Amino acid sequence: RGMFAVGSLLSHSCRPNAKLIFGKEPPFTSRLLARVDIPAGSELVTSYLDTLTSTLQRRHLLRTGWYFDCCCDRCKDPTELGTHLNTVTCQQCRLHNKTSFLLPDDTENQDSGWTCRICTAVTDGKELKSLVEKFENEISTMSQSRRYDFEAWLELRENAKQLFHPSHQILQDISRWTIPIIRPPNQDYSVVPNQI
Repeated sequence: RGMFAVGSLLSHSCRPNAKLIFGKEPPFTSRLLARVDIPAGSELVTSYLDTLTSTLQRRHLLRTGWYFDCCCDRCKDPTELGTHLNTVTCQQCRLHNKTSFLLPDDTENQDSGWTCRICTAVTDGKELKSLVEKFENEISTMSQSRRYDFEAWLELRENAKQLFHPSHQILQDISRWTIPIIRPPNQDYSVVPNQI
C-alpha cells in the first residue's frame, strides 16, 4: 500500500484523458501518462476503474467505493458511446432467429427495465444484473481453479455469446483469460486468431 497525494487529486472520468501508473518497485513513484492529445487548460482526468467495465458494474462500484453517481456522456448513453459493453441479447428475438439487443430504459437506474429495440420485450434490470454476476462468478472461479483449461473457457464463451452483445464486458473478460493461453510465448498478439 502507498499514499500518492498528488495522484489522489485526479477526478474520475469514464472517458479518461490520462492514466495514472504506480511503480511496483522502490521508490514506488507514480506517473501520469496522457491517453489522448489534451488541449492546454483542460482538466486531467483518470478512470478509477478499468475502462472495459460496463455501466452496470461501473456505476455500482463508483457509488459503493467512491460515493458518487457518474453522469458523464458514456454513463448516460445506453450503448456506452457505441462500445456496447453493457448490451444484452434479446432472448425473445433469438427464439425467432433474429438478432436484437436489450438496452436500459433509464441509464441512471440500471435496475429499471431493459427494452428490445425490435420486439419491444422488456426485461427487469435486476434479472440482467444477476445474469452478469453469475458469469463474473464463473470467470472468477475458472481463473482460480481451471485457468489453463482452454476448452472450458471456450464453452463458457459460447454460453456467453448466446446472452450478450459480442462487445459485452463478459466476453471481453473471457478473452482476457483465453488469449494468454493460446498465444505462443515471446510472440506478439498478431498470431492470435481473430475469432477469439
